[in-house]
Amino acid sequence: MINMNGGGFSSGMIGNFGGIKIIINNNMVDLFRKPRCKSKRILRKWTKNPLNSRPSKNIMHDRMRGIMYCHQVIYEQLRQEFG
Repeated sequence: MINMNGGGFSSGMIGNFGGIKIIINNNMVDLFRKPRCKSKRILRKWTKNPLNSRPSKNIMHDRMRGIMYCHQVIYEQLRQEFG
């Protein structure tokens, strides 16, 4: 799976989870700390620092293909809850 934000293969595919394929994408993060200035150049630098972001709790579900996209931390929580 190709990364949607640029180049590289950063997603990993996990087997079926209740009949639905789950693709782990570590780029699904929310930026919770933002710089005061609104410059795009500065914002790009902040997004590269992992201390300024946390895993997104959103799960994207593609019903047509039967695929779910989520962050690895969220996948681990789902696996613990549902076994």
